[in-house]
Amino acid sequence: MSQPKRLTEVSELRNFASYCFEGQQQSYEELHRRLREFRIDIDLSRFQTLDPFSDTYIKEQLKFYEELTGKRYGLANEATDVNVEQSRYRPYPYGTGSNKVVGAHLAAIGKLIEHMPVDPPAKVLDMGPGWGNTTIALAQTGYQVSALDIERRFIDLINLRAQDAHVDVITKVGAFDQAHMLGEKFDCALFYESFHHTPYHNELLANLINNCLTVDGRLYFVGEPILDHNPVPWGLRLDPMSVYSICQFGWFELGFSTDYFYEVLRRQGYECDRIQFTELTDANQFTARKRHPRSTYEPGEHFQSRQNEAHWNKPEQEVDFQFTKGFAELRVNPPVGTTRAQLKVSNFSPLDKQVVIKTDIDTRDIMLEANGSQDVVLDLTETCETLSIDTDSWSPKKLGLSADERELGVAVHRIELS
Repeated sequence: MSQPKRLTEVSELRNFASYCFEGQQQSYEELHRRLREFRIDIDLSRFQTLDPFSDTYIKEQLKFYEELTGKRYGLANEATDVNVEQSRYRPYPYGTGSNKVVGAHLAAIGKLIEHMPVDPPAKVLDMGPGWGNTTIALAQTGYQVSALDIERRFIDLINLRAQDAHVDVITKVGAFDQAHMLGEKFDCALFYESFHHTPYHNELLANLINNCLTVDGRLYFVGEPILDHNPVPWGLRLDPMSVYSICQFGWFELGFSTDYFYEVLRRQGYECDRIQFTELTDANQFTARKRHPRSTYEPGEHFQSRQNEAHWNKPEQEVDFQFTKGFAELRVNPPVGTTRAQLKVSNFSPLDKQVVIKTDIDTRDIMLEANGSQDVVLDLTETCETLSIDTDSWSPKKLGLSADERELGVAVHRIELS
């Protein structure tokens, strides 16, 4: 197989998009075959020194969009040419004629429904549902669904499909920032492959949280390009499919780094869990909920669900601890009046280990004996946001103890704040 052709100049991208569009006219398989012929390496260094929460950063992303498309961004650019009557009985993905595209799409929606953070008959706001596949499936499942989309033809299509399915759905033509105009409070706001179309995502979430969600309402993101190794905190994606969609159709195709996405939610007072599917990345899910004060943190239940989940190994089976990978942090939200943290750490390696544990106002530097445990108490304030545990990692396989290849730090048991 030949190496993909590397594109490094913006001036090359419109010809690339035209070439791929010709392929799409033949079939989805031909489109994807042509996309695989290219690798896009446009310099993004201008974004790496900017504050991703600043107006300047947004302006630079909009400027980059103009360079790619030759036009200014506006909501009208998100328009989709939809044949409503034709799509009534054969909406996307069926019209692609690709069993692979159809199968992946149905599998992703199946996972979306299986892991919904609220149960029927909860009220769900489907944000940017497009063809309405999620809207109709959720309504048929028993949810009370409202759908908001900028494209009138999509809303007309959803109304017809709801009528055919004999389900009640509330619909509104409008931009994401008009969700409050529905005049409802929802138990869950769903973004399925739609959140990444707005550069004003901070304002969008603030509006949803303050005006559209119930007190314990959830934000549910499925199939969004939120990546551990995104090249910038957020910005236009440069994979071939995204660049094709930007240049050919004018859509705003963003990607987010996981750290930035979690920080966006943290600033809104929300915390986030995620579920990843190795063979079905289009179904990867992030569920955000309001951060409530918590005095107890259990292994597995809370350790790995925070922003720094990459620092924790998966929970052990049928034991009361969870291994760090060396350095690890736990996001905490202490109740009012909290003054101390208490935890137990264990060292299952055959070597003594130095362990440093910190809160916002206290540090404990301890030496854990091989195969030993120790209870640790630290001072902290009610405004403390993280508890960190730092030690060298070790591998049972490298030490010849077992076939376990994991990089392990120390085992952390239940943590209590009081």
